[in-house]
Parts: sequence; C-alpha cells; structure tokens
Amino acid sequence: MPTISNGQMKILEALSKFTFLTVPLIDALGIYKNKISIYRSLKGLKERSKPLVYSQNFGVHARGQLHSLLFLSKYAKEILMDNSHFEKDINIPSNKTFVSTDYFHRVANIKTHLYMDLYLQSLENAAIIFLDYYFSKASRNEHTYARAKNRIDLENDNYIIPDIVNKFHIDKKEYLYLIEIHFGVNSNKAFVQCLQHIKAIDLGTPKKKYQHPKNNRVVFIFENESCMNAVIKKMNSNADIKKYLNLFLFKTLDSMQDDFANNWKKFDGSSCGFI
Repeated sequence: MPTISNGQMKILEALSKFTFLTVPLIDALGIYKNKISIYRSLKGLKERSKPLVYSQNFGVHARGQLHSLLFLSKYAKEILMDNSHFEKDINIPSNKTFVSTDYFHRVANIKTHLYMDLYLQSLENAAIIFLDYYFSKASRNEHTYARAKNRIDLENDNYIIPDIVNKFHIDKKEYLYLIEIHFGVNSNKAFVQCLQHIKAIDLGTPKKKYQHPKNNRVVFIFENESCMNAVIKKMNSNADIKKYLNLFLFKTLDSMQDDFANNWKKFDGSSCGFI
C-alpha cells in the first residue's frame, strides 16, 4: 500500500472535518504552498486500489467551470482511526448528502465553516465544539422516520432548519450560533427567516435542544449586498424587534472571506465583531 505523506494526511483530516472541500478551499487551509502540490497529493489519494478520496464533478456552469467537490471514501476511515492525532468523528458522506442542485449553497456552507475554524484557531483556547450542516446525516426518532439534524421546532408542527448550527468555546465560555446563508435577491424571504428565528428564540427551543444557558445568536450571510441591506432596513424599521438587536449579525460572503472576525453588521447599521 502506498505510503501517505504528512500533507495527504492533513487533507484527509480536513475532509473529515468539513465533509466536502474544493481545491481552492484546501489551498485556503495552507497545507501546501501551491495548487500544483495539492493536485499531486490528491492524485496519490485517488489513484489507489482502494481510493481514499472521491470527487463529484459538475462541469461548466453559467458562472464558469465549477470546482469538483472532494470527499472521503469508506477506505479513509481506517487510515484516520490509525492516526493517533485524530480523535474526532470521521465524516464520510452518505448518498443522501451528495450534491444535486445546491452546489453554490453547499460550497458557501463549507466556506463559512472553514473561515470560522481558521478564525477560532487564531485565538487562544478557542475551538468548535460541534458544527452541523443542513445536509448533515439525519437521525431517527422513536417514530422511526428521519428528521433533519438541524431541525428547530416552533409551534403547530412548524419548524426551521438552519443552514449551520454551531457551538464553540473561547476560553471556558460557550457560544451557540445558528447560521443562514442567503442566495438571490429575495429580501422578503430572508426577512421571514429572521422572524422565524425570533420565534424560536422566544420559545427557547434552540437553547433547550442544545442545552445552552443563554439565547443563541443568529447569523445571516448574503451573496448579494443589496439584499442584505434591504433585510437590515426591514429589521430596523420594526419597533417590535429592537430588543433582539444584539442577537443578529449580518455579512456578505465576500466580506466574510476577507475578514471573518470584524465588520459584521447589526440591523441598526452599526458594526461589530463576530463575538
């Protein structure tokens, strides 16, 4: 069996952490100095009698060539378990988590996770406790039907499924953030989502489900800046929700990538940090 280099092992660990990655996202992790080395490393992980990495290809889109999504094969699990430095759950996608029509939304979720993780790594005594995506493996309840892992119940059988549910700690303080990633220009849709999150906060269902002592924060990340500004305006003009000001954060995807820690917006237009 071909040996696995240190860099290749880091790629396997990253794929387990983030579930899916593209070559540009691996590049953002700084495992190798250039993309040529990444492609060479991936070739060695794919071209084995028992491949450790698979890829899902998408071809050309109106936005241009789409990067393949990389993910672990079942053969990677034993390799990772044998690595004494790797103690976390190993995320190997099931058939239900493969991408069909949500490529850009999926990549934006992974990107958000990645830049959040890099930000927390830059701090002292900080780390993600858990992070679940909207496509994370569903669990079965006593009625034997599957529910989305991120499902947050509201009232009258209504519920929301945040794109990301994330708990992390800085020093000994824990934080619970529910994250939505919004594509397109439909500000009314995003505003209604904000109101649904407020309902969840009022009911206390997120903090009950995740055993968190305080109300969660809600993070909205937008592809379109004008849509974000329209939602902020709608939120700020509603006097009934002023008291939730410190529980909501807004940012664009591009801005998040440029500076994750700073320049988040509250719905009164003021700027603040992620924490």
